[in-house]
Amino acid sequence: MKFFIVLYLEKKIHLSNLSGVVPNKGQFPMAVGGQELFQCTGPMCRYAEDLAPMLKVMAGPGIKRLKLDTKVHLKDLKFYWMEHDGGSFLMSKVEQDLILAQKKVVVHLETILGASVQHVKLKKMKYSFQLWIAMMSAKGHDGKEPVKFVDLLGDHGKHVNPLWELIKWCLGLSVYTIPSIGLALLEEKLKYNNEKYQKFKAVEESLRKELVEMLGDDGVFLYPSHPTVAPKHHVPLTRPFNFAYTGVFNALGLPVTQCPLGLNVKGLPLGIQVVAGPFHDHLTLAVAQYLEKTFGGWVCPGKF
Repeated sequence: MKFFIVLYLEKKIHLSNLSGVVPNKGQFPMAVGGQELFQCTGPMCRYAEDLAPMLKVMAGPGIKRLKLDTKVHLKDLKFYWMEHDGGSFLMSKVEQDLILAQKKVVVHLETILGASVQHVKLKKMKYSFQLWIAMMSAKGHDGKEPVKFVDLLGDHGKHVNPLWELIKWCLGLSVYTIPSIGLALLEEKLKYNNEKYQKFKAVEESLRKELVEMLGDDGVFLYPSHPTVAPKHHVPLTRPFNFAYTGVFNALGLPVTQCPLGLNVKGLPLGIQVVAGPFHDHLTLAVAQYLEKTFGGWVCPGKF
């Protein structure tokens, strides 16, 4: 969650979900189990043109799976868009500023670029958070269980009781932050049993198939990066599941580029995410560079 807030406040461009391209070696904590497939490192830059060079430096042999040097003709792409997740009760409603920014992009692509743009309703997107939980709690191909957050808090085997730490925090005695304590408390409650896992695994497979078939080799999907503009400190604690707007694409294993779309009247960054089919990062990067030039790109916070 903190990573996403930094991304929004700094108004930077970000490329995510590079599983099979960028190695996880050297990460801490190391991804284990299903997390190894769905959590991976990607570059974050001020300008979209810097993403591809950064990616080439970071990537291992898997870079051969991408087509980063392929010329992309944007007017020949098929654009699809969706303004919200369909109404999940777990997440905030998408704010009007973000919806209007997205619609400006759609109108521009249709009228100025002359591209094919289609509004879609992917009903299974409302299960974004549940899909993320299911995939993050999955065992790896080697049968290993994912690392528990509470074990990471324990630092090499030290037992941590999240409920006791919450009591200590209320008295100003805990060494842990309230978000970390809250996550540790929720961890066991959110973990799915085998029946629930199989249910949402089937939903994930169905949604991924729907998206992959829709996007093909020449399609991109425009979707909000977050339901709200950059929130004030501590506000995300009251809506902890909003991250699923980006997290769902980790679960689906699809490439995404987060792209700024200028500022609202209060000087807060607006943004959108551009999604493509597996290993079609060159499409999301090309669209991000175009939107950056058209809608302003990175703006120094001190100049507002």
